[in-house]
Amino acid sequence: MIANAMRDTGERILGTRIHSLDLGEEPVALISDLHLRPEETEKLAALDRFLSGLEPDSTLIVLGDLFDYW
Repeated sequence: MIANAMRDTGERILGTRIHSLDLGEEPVALISDLHLRPEETEKLAALDRFLSGLEPDSTLIVLGDLFDYW
């Protein structure tokens, strides 16, 4: 079911492909392994643009590491 619902949007954030997932009721966005660091302002700005473009009722699923912290 999920494999049929996922599609490549053709968009990229700093070289990473963006996919959308339609599970029927609401849009779902997946992000993974961003490894955000405070000094990476371009990456933070790209994430901000991506999040600002989501539908208000979207579900955001974060997979992997959001922050680069040990």
